[in-house]
Amino acid sequence: MRLQVSNLAANFREGMTVSVNVQTGARDQALVVPNDALRVLPGGGVNVGRVSDGKLNGTPVSLGLRGLVMTEVTAGLSSGDQVLADGKIDLPAGSRVRVNILRYRKPARIAPTRANCRCPSTDAKARDVD
Repeated sequence: MRLQVSNLAANFREGMTVSVNVQTGARDQALVVPNDALRVLPGGGVNVGRVSDGKLNGTPVSLGLRGLVMTEVTAGLSSGDQVLADGKIDLPAGSRVRVNILRYRKPARIAPTRANCRCPSTDAKARDVD
């Protein structure tokens, strides 16, 4: 990427490098999940492990804006849904799980509430989606 800067300050010299962050999109009221929660299916779809009534089920989702850590979900989840934070954990659909919600102070904008999900054969993590 090349950037052109007008009105160069005296401390910029030819050949210097700079680091920049380029924001390509933003939403104020986005429903987001951790990227680790996303599971890419063989056919190209994406789902998340959603915990409902103490059971884990794969839920297909549609994605919007994607970041380095979090991704917007535009369809398939609602605010308050609990999802398995690590999509790589392979538990069969209908596995019984127990969720222990951990409260913490939310940073500005798009941080979900965290929860731990204890499963019989593994320790998996779940998060509330905000």
